[in-house]
Amino acid sequence: FEGFGLPPLEAVSLGCPVILSDIPVLREVFGEAGFYFNPYSEEDLAKAIFKVISDEEFKFKLLEKQKERLKMFDKDKIIEQYISLFQRIIKENS
Repeated sequence: FEGFGLPPLEAVSLGCPVILSDIPVLREVFGEAGFYFNPYSEEDLAKAIFKVISDEEFKFKLLEKQKERLKMFDKDKIIEQYISLFQRIIKENS
């Protein structure tokens, strides 16, 4: 069980576009940058795989959108957000 969606983010970081099960956690992580398939439909999965491997332009655009989304999870950006949060909490409670 993967409760956050880290493996697809790791794949994108290595230059691999991902197709994603249409489940809430992956929608939350990838948003509009996701290319989703019905996880209960083998046909839907097959169509998604075929689309990515047969349409180079689509694959390139998909990967670019997913790389852009990946920036939301940059560790330096997240560290800055935590520092800002902690500073605000300290200030509010001083």
